[in-house]
Amino acid sequence: MSASRFWSGWGLVVLLSGCGLSGPKPIDLTALEELASFKTSSSPTGSAFDVEVLEDLAFVRDSYGFQVYRLHSGLDAENVASARVEPQSPQGSNHLAVKKGLVALGHGSRVVLFAYEEGTPPRQISAVQVGSTGVGQLVFDGNWLYFANHDTGVRRMDVSDPLAPGFPETVTPVHAQSILLAGGKLYAGGANGLTIVSLEGGLRTLGSVKVPMMSDLVLYEGRWLYGSVGDVGDFAVIDVADPAAPRVVSPGYGSGVNANGMLLHGSQLIVAANNGLLRDHDLSKPEEPVERHYEIPVKRYPTSVTFDMELAGEFLLLAHQQGFFVFRY
Repeated sequence: MSASRFWSGWGLVVLLSGCGLSGPKPIDLTALEELASFKTSSSPTGSAFDVEVLEDLAFVRDSYGFQVYRLHSGLDAENVASARVEPQSPQGSNHLAVKKGLVALGHGSRVVLFAYEEGTPPRQISAVQVGSTGVGQLVFDGNWLYFANHDTGVRRMDVSDPLAPGFPETVTPVHAQSILLAGGKLYAGGANGLTIVSLEGGLRTLGSVKVPMMSDLVLYEGRWLYGSVGDVGDFAVIDVADPAAPRVVSPGYGSGVNANGMLLHGSQLIVAANNGLLRDHDLSKPEEPVERHYEIPVKRYPTSVTFDMELAGEFLLLAHQQGFFVFRY
């Protein structure tokens, strides 16, 4: 899941650009400048599936585990750490979540925790079997780790002692592939559509609505939820002003099975399509997003897919079918 939903990685901004930003700079897909690329070293295909930024480091999910990169400048970067889940087995299209000192991966039917401090190798410290249906997106919230557990719904576990995580408890039993936490609520997208759960004063389902399965979610102005549903980069638009009665403005077109990541930046929404395109939308009228442009970000791989996107100041990071890419925009 992309931390573009809530940007806090200013250490990377300073490290890369050496200056602050006065406000969101629009992302011009037509002017992307590729600065660095990496084949993820522990993946046989070199693919990257998810990217998260914490301070001055980028954490990138690959087939066997994850990579850690320090981006010194637009022209220089280094792979400072890597980790493989034990026992080893490749898993495609899985996710990760990061907090200070701790990395969580969904890997097959397990949630795996790694301890990581800069300058020391990552250490796998625990693994929890969560069922055979697999793990979707994961999100840390304090000492809670929330994760989409597909057919089992959304679950969470206490990781205050990461060596001995608490038993996973059910947040909602409805099928879930994507999750988003915002404003004391959890939004979950799955085969049955959108489910909204209050996290304040105990777990309580507020409302739900049927839309195609959403593989990624972003929330704009606290009211407009966008969910990636389509192979061609289509998405659902849902008004969640009343969480007890969410209203589908547009369901989007697609099954959600092959849909990919989204990036919210100011009043701009970028959606990754399964044909290699990034599609740029203007949210001036949030109930009716207008597509402004589409672009293939990595020209030498015109049909390869972007799975996830992240921002670091004036730099766009891509978890891509052909590796991990850094662009200036």
